[in-house]
Amino acid sequence: MKPPVASTLILGACPRIVVPIGHCLRQRGIPVVAGSLLPGRPAIRSRTLREFRRLTPPSLCQDTFREELNRLIVDHNVDTLIPTGDEVLTALAREEAFWRQRLHVCSPRWAVARQALDKAEIARLAEERGMACPRSLLVRRSEDIEHLPNDFPFPVIIKPADKTRSNQLRLRSFDEPSALKRFVARYARAEEPWLIQEHVSGYGLGIAALMHDGEPLTLFQHSRLKEYPITGGVATRCVAQPVDPGLREQTIELLGALRWQGIAMVEYRYNPMTDRNVLIEVNGHYQESVALPLHCGVNLPWYEWQLAHGQHPQPAGYRPGRRLRWLAGDLQRLPEAAGAVVAGEIPIRQAAHDTLTLFTDFLAPCTHDALWRFRDPLPALDELNRALRQVGTKVLRKFGKLTLPQRGYQSLDRMIALGPRGAWQYGRLSRSSPPTPPEPQELRKVRTILFICHGNIARSAMSAAWLRSALQERGAEHVTVESAGVSASDGKGADPDAAGAAPCFGISLESHRARRVTAAHVAATDAIFVMDYLNWVRLMRHFPEANGKTWLLGSLDPEAGRLAEYGAEIRDPYGQGRRQTEACFLQIVACLQELLRHLTGSEQTKPSPPLRDVPPHLLLARPLNAAPIREPGTRHRPARRTAQANRVTPGRHLRGSSPWHRDGSCRLARPAIGRPVRRGRPGRGPLRRHGCPSC
Repeated sequence: MKPPVASTLILGACPRIVVPIGHCLRQRGIPVVAGSLLPGRPAIRSRTLREFRRLTPPSLCQDTFREELNRLIVDHNVDTLIPTGDEVLTALAREEAFWRQRLHVCSPRWAVARQALDKAEIARLAEERGMACPRSLLVRRSEDIEHLPNDFPFPVIIKPADKTRSNQLRLRSFDEPSALKRFVARYARAEEPWLIQEHVSGYGLGIAALMHDGEPLTLFQHSRLKEYPITGGVATRCVAQPVDPGLREQTIELLGALRWQGIAMVEYRYNPMTDRNVLIEVNGHYQESVALPLHCGVNLPWYEWQLAHGQHPQPAGYRPGRRLRWLAGDLQRLPEAAGAVVAGEIPIRQAAHDTLTLFTDFLAPCTHDALWRFRDPLPALDELNRALRQVGTKVLRKFGKLTLPQRGYQSLDRMIALGPRGAWQYGRLSRSSPPTPPEPQELRKVRTILFICHGNIARSAMSAAWLRSALQERGAEHVTVESAGVSASDGKGADPDAAGAAPCFGISLESHRARRVTAAHVAATDAIFVMDYLNWVRLMRHFPEANGKTWLLGSLDPEAGRLAEYGAEIRDPYGQGRRQTEACFLQIVACLQELLRHLTGSEQTKPSPPLRDVPPHLLLARPLNAAPIREPGTRHRPARRTAQANRVTPGRHLRGSSPWHRDGSCRLARPAIGRPVRRGRPGRGPLRRHGCPSC
């Protein structure tokens, strides 16, 4: 009896890479399974794959990742692993020797691959060999931007210099030095260096090389006809070209210097005006255009599988001129191209040609789709469905922003995000009476607490870190504190503004990694605290079992809720700057102090260590949600400045557990902003309007 053929595992989350590689191997009788280290991404449905399984990223738990990957290997008798992303290369590097003893890993050793992920190192090696590279500057601290030469050409692009580190921000483009300096001042940190490069005009060229024993087994070149985003990104339409002799020599020399083994994609930028090729980067795995060489007969995954099993492949040549199109990407770039035409960034003729090819490619015999197959239509249909939804959402939001008032646009935005039923539930919750906080008796029984926000990179992360630290200081280790996000990307680091504000409150978010809330989290938690009604509605839609043990965190501070424009909601400070983030954290601490008092049974409401380093500007800051006080039963009117707005009213004595006082003085002593003072009516002075809940 013939023994069963061992399976091949493809680790990656991009259908345009996983599915074509699976087709190539499946046609040769090799069973294929796939796994993803990005649980937030949609599942890949394909007849080519025996199974698609989500794995826990090692950045969240290394032991769980090893256990789940081992189980997948045993369940499907896997003997070969093909990584298809930088996150996969980084994950396997932690226990590289262990995995290479068990499997044929189709990637170079980590010591070699690590150099390709370091853009500064690649630029150094290329310049030593006389290859043209864009002018660059490595930025580790905000002060490094001062070393930018005056003659540095603009526009520039800025991107993470090290692909191995988790960074939620990707490539950005800037036309002016002032905007670049503001960005660097906000996001530059020593542990996440950035690389500033001049923008190279022209179009992209890519050379896929399969290296073996220092020599190229085969080379394949393509050029990008359309990209998404239009300023430079992944190819939505590309064409096969003959390998340029000069680029062939440069590519082989660079990969030889790296001692590369396996597949690599070396990307260049060609400027027809100057006839100059500029090296951009080296990718140590398959790219989204892998389907083009497969359509041309260059079966790179099959050749690499043969090399891993000690066989001798016989690469075939290819005929240039065949094209590849990504229909979903073509649709996604249409709104951006229309905006570029309106702004005058691209000519109307180019935009019209790009739109026309969207339809003519259906009839062109030499053009193939990156995913579409009649025998396996699900991957292409799934991507097309997501693209149509994304384009429709963009168009609808743009139309609403131009035609609707602000209140109507906010309602439309909520309806798009939550659906009609979710938007109705959100409106019902926000218009209802102030939310009821949990009973103190219930909180004393709590042993597991889960904080939830949108992305788990600011509000919930800070809440969990602060409460965990405060509980440890009091020896209350019987309570477990965790955090998650309803739309989090697993493994993403904390927001730079949040990480910078955290030390002011005696905690650190440098090691924090975001994770998406799951049914296991909800089932194992005694109490769940969400930051706003948007989080609440999304949580209940996916996990109805959370009902009955979920509360708004802001409900724990009734005084803050009475002052808040949005009730007891704690609004997301993401993208609003460092000061707004600090003000939001100060509001969160006020609620956590009340929670801490109930958990520990202590009457102490304000631990001094976490608040001793609060920045001075927060002493005069209002809460993120602060609004003028109004008497019960009266209608809210927008605050406006009056003649008395320039008067400064001193604070009163400390009263209750209000977080706005310190050392008997009011933190909100500031120019009073409120309704006009009506002379002769008591109780309407600026003291009542300066925003302090205790005064």
